[in-house]
Amino acid sequence: MHDNDIELGEYDKINVPLDAIVYDGMQIEISRAVPIRLNYNGTVSVIYTACETVDEFLESQDIKLSPKDDIDLSLDTSIEKDLEIRIHVYDVETVTVEEVIPYGTVFEDSSSLKKGESQVRHEGKDGKKKVTYQIKYINGIEADRTILNTEISGLCFEKSIVSFSVSFWITIILSFIKTQADANVISEFW
Repeated sequence: MHDNDIELGEYDKINVPLDAIVYDGMQIEISRAVPIRLNYNGTVSVIYTACETVDEFLESQDIKLSPKDDIDLSLDTSIEKDLEIRIHVYDVETVTVEEVIPYGTVFEDSSSLKKGESQVRHEGKDGKKKVTYQIKYINGIEADRTILNTEISGLCFEKSIVSFSVSFWITIILSFIKTQADANVISEFW
């Protein structure tokens, strides 16, 4: 081959062994590799190949499609220079995680405290829950998350704070004034 100035690229294919003895009338076929773009599982690569079809190329790259995967070309599509093959890999995973249920805070009014005072009646406590998710991935990136199950594993208790309340005293005073006004109206009536 070398004697006949026939050069082969790294990815070119030839139908006879390179060390074969060449004789008159011998049929030698060379398939020249061309660059194609492979977008597989979100990763784009330029690959040189002498394969004839997409199916042959995938086999040469040891890419096995699952029934969930999506390829944008027919497997019998002919390979040509700068062809782009896009394969979206779909995967589903079920995971269970423990999550915190944050406690809330409840404020209560009190007439027994002085202005500006407050006290914690009881501290809050975070709860816990186990959540089972079904996670769907496209090309390794999370595309959807669905809750399958939630199980409470620790109860949550609210924090209770008691404080002086101006509104409490205003309510008391207004109630007293209203009572006095009602009493005056009644006394005037009689």
